[in-house]
Amino acid sequence: MHRFPPQSGGDDSCPHATEHTSEYCNGYAKGYTYEWNTLYQGQQTPPTGPSLDTLYNKGLALIHLGNYTGAIEYFDRALSVVPNDKDALYYKGEALIALGNYTGAIVYFDRVLTIDPKDVAALDDKGLAVNKLGNYTGAILYYDKALAVDPKHENSLYNKGLILHTLGNDTGALTYLDKAMAITPKDEDALYEKGVFLDKLGNHTGAIEYFDKALAINPHDVDALNKQQNTLQP
Repeated sequence: MHRFPPQSGGDDSCPHATEHTSEYCNGYAKGYTYEWNTLYQGQQTPPTGPSLDTLYNKGLALIHLGNYTGAIEYFDRALSVVPNDKDALYYKGEALIALGNYTGAIVYFDRVLTIDPKDVAALDDKGLAVNKLGNYTGAILYYDKALAVDPKHENSLYNKGLILHTLGNDTGALTYLDKAMAITPKDEDALYEKGVFLDKLGNHTGAIEYFDKALAINPHDVDALNKQQNTLQP
């Protein structure tokens, strides 16, 4: 499972959520600050109607609830207030990915990258969208760009590992999964995937060990249970 990437930040940032954790901005509170001219593009007074934060936070809440179409409506309204709001652009891209509109998502990630070419989350998510369109080499390019900015970006490491697995390079895939797990050792998805890769490489004992580790975190992981039982069978 590829995952939407988090974007690290301090008290004044709203971390990009992950598909894995669904943690959106500490209860949907938007923390980014902007210069007045950036927000309102030279206007002397802010626009009337719902505030940017209200529209943006409603969009985030709807993403959290799985209502991606509704979320897009609110991000579009936010963008009608501030056309270059990087976060609304980014999350609209995420909502489009969730709806399977990968080409449309790339348009919005590109707009984010025009504003900030080193936005790790947008680079990683563009890699995800490119991958979904079947361009594996292109996806690796964007994961590598994300890792050039942040070598410890866990989701880029994880997602690159999955791409390498898809391309048949399980040894390379394991290298990147191990790097991801060095950052988050109890990552259930990475533990499960490492078990899958080890099983395909013929290391069944090692595979069972990692399925067991995944199940220790989530005993109800059906995929890990099935893989564990299949690997145990002679």
